Parts: sequence; C-alpha cells; structure tokens
Amino acid sequence: MNILLCSWANIFEPDIIDALQSMGHQIYKITLPISDPFSDSYYMTHLSRQMIDMKCDFVFSVNYIPVVSMACSIHQMKYVSWIADSPCFELNSYTISNTCNYIFIFDKILYQSCYKESPQTVYYLPLGSNTKRLDNIRLYKHELDKYQSDISFVGSLYTFRSKYNKVMLPAYWKGYFEGIIESQLLIYGYNLIHDTLSDDAVNAFAKAADWNDQPGLMESGKLCRLDIRSIIADNYIGRECSRRERFRAFNEISKHFHFDLYTNESTSELPLVNSKGTIEPFEDAFKIYKASKINLNITSKTIQSGLPLRIFDILGAGGFLITNFQTELPEYFEIDKDLVVYENLNDLIHKISYYLSHEEERLTIAQNGYQKVKKYYQFQFQIQKMLAVVFESN
Repeated sequence: MNILLCSWANIFEPDIIDALQSMGHQIYKITLPISDPFSDSYYMTHLSRQMIDMKCDFVFSVNYIPVVSMACSIHQMKYVSWIADSPCFELNSYTISNTCNYIFIFDKILYQSCYKESPQTVYYLPLGSNTKRLDNIRLYKHELDKYQSDISFVGSLYTFRSKYNKVMLPAYWKGYFEGIIESQLLIYGYNLIHDTLSDDAVNAFAKAADWNDQPGLMESGKLCRLDIRSIIADNYIGRECSRRERFRAFNEISKHFHFDLYTNESTSELPLVNSKGTIEPFEDAFKIYKASKINLNITSKTIQSGLPLRIFDILGAGGFLITNFQTELPEYFEIDKDLVVYENLNDLIHKISYYLSHEEERLTIAQNGYQKVKKYYQFQFQIQKMLAVVFESN
C-alpha cells in the first residue's frame, strides 16, 4: 500500500517507517512543520494536495494531529495514528470522532477515557520495538569503554516540563496539592491524582494559574474539550511528581553506586551523579542499554497504566531492566523473569545491589526480556494488528 506519513519528529517514527517498508509498503513522508495542530490551514492545504497527487491508501502519524484528521475527513481518507505520549493534548480535539479516524492508544486508562468520547474511532494497542535494527547495532571496544556502566538512565529530569512551582497558590491549597504529590510518590500502579482533585481544588488552582492571561490555552479551548481537571492533573501535578521522583531516586542511587545519567538538563542538584550530557537517541542510546549492567526506567506519572517506549527499547536492545510497577506490566511481561520491578526507593537500592552482584541471573533475565519482545512485540507485529483493524471491513 501507499502510505502518506505526516512527520511530527517523534523519536520512534523512523522505526515505524522501517517496519512498514519491511512489510512491503511504500512510504511518502511529509516533513512540513505544523504551526498549530488544531488549526494550521496551510498544512491542511499542503496535505490535501499530497493526498491527491500520491493516491495513497491511508495517512499515518505518530500521535494524533487534528488538522490531519480534518483534511482526511474532507477527502474521505483513512487516518491512522498511534499515540506514544501521555498526556496527548490533541486527543481533546472534537475531531477525534471523525469517522476517518483510527486512533490507537498505548495506555489503557487513556484509551478508556477517549473511548467514552468516541467509541467508533479509538482502539488500544501497546508500543513495541524494532529488534531487527537493534540487533545490527554493534558495540566496538572504544564504545564499550565509553558507555559501560553499573547503572544508567537516559531521559528527562522534568525540570523544563514541570510548571507547578510557578503557580503561586494560597497556603491552604499549597498544602493540599503538596499532600497529593507526596501521596502519589508513595504509590506505584495507581494514579490517584485525577480521583483526588476536588472541584474546589481545581477552581483554586485554575485561579492561581491565571490562564486568562494565556490566550493560547484559551484559544485551543474553542477547538477542543478543555478539561481543566486533566490539565492540572497531568501537565502540573503529574509532571511535578515525575520531577521529584527522579531527583530523589537519582540522589539516593548515586549515594550507593556509580550512576550515569544522560540528559540535556542541569544536574547541579545531583552532585554525586555522573552527568553524561545529551546522547543521540536513535543509535547511541541503544548502545548505552546494551553496555549498562542495569538500565533504569521510572515511568512518568502522566502515564497512568501503560508501558512507556523506554521499556520496549531497553528489552529490545537486550538490556537488563529495573522498572517501577505499571498496572499493565504483568499483561505483557513476567516480573522477575523478563524484567525486575521495584516497589519503593529502598527496594530499588536493594535490587540494584543484588543484581550487580549476581551477573548470571541478571544476564538470564535480560535475555528472557529480549526474547519476549522479539517474539511478541516487534513494531511489525503491532502494525499488523493495527492494519487488521483498519482494513477489516475490506
């Protein structure tokens, strides 16, 4: 089939293209920047012309783009999107109910929420890995010397993403939200933030945030369901939880072990961490996963139940993984056989110590995790499931 891919610079887009091409599909890629995913008329016009000229069978994107759905609806073209990020604000668009849409979501709780709004266009599908490409990534001796580590983490510290501390809350409400954050940090496998926020708390936070002075947010509200509760829970409280969780975990780990951190954010508050700076994400990151004795995953609190791409990336590269618990994890992997789960910070420190001193057990678990991903969760397999849904009526 001929597939028109609307590029939005997502990290695993090249692997999607590789998987589709390996299945025999022809990919035509649009790289035109999108100024506004809700209302970019110039992009819509350009896409419309491309659909006519290319005679494509469907349009695809990583994450949902409302203006793409608008164009596809006009031309009666199937639009397939695979959500890889949470939150994905664009899912609040009224366009998700367009009949041209096939929206696949990796997080089951997010899927259930969107399904209530548009049961005919929303589907659940976990992420995956491109093990064929990862198998071809070789580590030369100088690279092994560069990337080998007792324990490593590749990713964000959420210092840029968390805006919580910029909101000047009254003392009472500051204590209220601090209580929610600190409670959430003690719980794995259940996101209490959405359920805990009272209507009064939502109103108090919205007033303190003064969103009336943010015309971009208000303007988006005319084009989508502006769910203030979700914005507070995910964009503010959830991200602040992630920031604190990572800083606390990394500080504690670095007190006991040699810990390498790859991030583009300041590590001045992490004096014992071995800060390695930024890393090229498409190949070098996977060399780190292969060379590290232990790879760490700490799932963002904005991902309520699903498995982030990092889990599939590490296991698909053959790396050993210790991760926090997510409710969907036992559905796809066997804990302590394919990967290791920590229950709290003390448990994490204990398990790092244990597996650093039990190499054979560590390597066996890493191999089991790799084989599980290779057998069941390659991108090609996931895309086959996706296309079976899209073209089942044909």
